[in-house]
Order: sequence, then C-alpha cells, then structure tokens
Amino acid sequence: METSILSSIETLTVIIISVTWFDTMLQSVQLFDVMIMLIFVTRLSIEGNKAVVEGKSF
Repeated sequence: METSILSSIETLTVIIISVTWFDTMLQSVQLFDVMIMLIFVTRLSIEGNKAVVEGKSF
C-alpha cells in the first residue's frame, strides 16, 4: 500500500517541478494520465485498508 502511494507522490513531484522550474506546459493527455493514476492509487489504498480491517490478506 505505502509503496504505491509513495510512487504516485514521486511522479506528482516530478510533474510539479517540471511545470514550475522548467516552465513546461502539460498536454491534456498528460493531465488525464495524472488523474487516472491518482484515482487508481486512492482506490487501491482504500481497498487495502478495508482488507486489513476485515482480516484478509492478499
């Protein structure tokens, strides 16, 4: 769980740095990819927390 969250934060940090430091403009496809990544990482972390509470292991 924590690994997937950390990997998404790393990606977002790179995107923020490239936009602010290098004045890079993101295309709509790249913004869509960021949204998809955040949705799935959030979904995985929520489902993982439910599994821990219910006592299931994968």
